[in-house]
Amino acid sequence: MSNRTDELIARIEALLLSETPDSDALHTATAALLTQFNRQSRQIDRLVKLADASEEKLTRANASLSALTRNLARFVPQTVVDSLMKSGYEQVAGTQRRQLTVFFSDIVDFTGMTEKLEPEQLAQFLMEYFSEMNRLCVRWGGTLDQFIGDAIVIFFGAPKSRGAETDSQNAVGMALEMQDRLQALRVKWAEDGLSPPVHVRMGLATGYATVGNFGSDSRLHYTAIGNVVNSAARIRHLPRRTAC
Repeated sequence: MSNRTDELIARIEALLLSETPDSDALHTATAALLTQFNRQSRQIDRLVKLADASEEKLTRANASLSALTRNLARFVPQTVVDSLMKSGYEQVAGTQRRQLTVFFSDIVDFTGMTEKLEPEQLAQFLMEYFSEMNRLCVRWGGTLDQFIGDAIVIFFGAPKSRGAETDSQNAVGMALEMQDRLQALRVKWAEDGLSPPVHVRMGLATGYATVGNFGSDSRLHYTAIGNVVNSAARIRHLPRRTAC
């Protein structure tokens, strides 16, 4: 309560305890106290409304931030978005030398496929294929580097590492689950009239690379550069059954 309210209450108590209460003074003090209570009640109502409005604004702001994060993850790897949200730009700024496990894949005879399919069919196929593979990348904690035509480049170990051994195991687990998923997708694509069956070559390599933001002052790309990336690309072309 305010000092004014305390004063009025004390005044009323004194009048009530006096041997000869002044009824006019008591009436005046009581009326003033009621007026004070009404004023405070209106102030409390305003504060409650302001609090409700602030909570609503905060809810809208959180919803906008969540939507922004989801949209950002469509253009920037989810692992990079998570690092930005949790630790700020410094977590992914600059470049670092890190041990990575790199995954590289491409579609066998993709050039022949592009010659047989209409552009709209090809776009729909790639969207479904990339979406399924990216979902598994996120599931296993990989960082999607980029799509290059029909190729996919993913690495484990940056911006966040779970330890070199775990990163490698997660990369292998992702690749194996991709193979399983491709078997199911081939059945669906065959039912959709896509032929011949789609096969994918995959390569994995572990080693050191420079990872970070590369590009220009106006546009950056979080990627990995080093021989380990080239090794993963070469391994998928080894003369043995590396296509699934």
